[in-house]
Amino acid sequence: MLDICASVCDRLSVKVNNIKSHCIVFGKCRKRNIENMGLVDDSINWVESIKYLGVHIVGGKKLSFDIHALRRSFYAAFNNNLQPYKDIRRSCAADFT
Repeated sequence: MLDICASVCDRLSVKVNNIKSHCIVFGKCRKRNIENMGLVDDSINWVESIKYLGVHIVGGKKLSFDIHALRRSFYAAFNNNLQPYKDIRRSCAADFT
C-alpha cells in the first residue's frame, strides 16, 4: 500500500516528509512489537500519540483524544488577554477600601 502511495507521489512530483509522518495503533494489536514501515527509502516510526490540528490523538485499545494540552493552551491565552486588566482591578479594589 505504501509503495503505491510512493509511486503516485513520484508521478505527481509530490515529496513525502517522513519526519512529519507517523504510524499509530488502535485496537488489540497495540502491545505487539511492530516494525517500522518504509516509505521512499526511509522509515516511518510508530508513536503512542499524534497531534493533528491542535488535538492529540492517543493510540490504545480504543480511539481517544487528549484535550489537556488544548485546554491548557486555552487558559494560557485567556489569562494572557486578561493581563492588561489586572492593574485596573487592583486600583478599583484599592478605591473601595
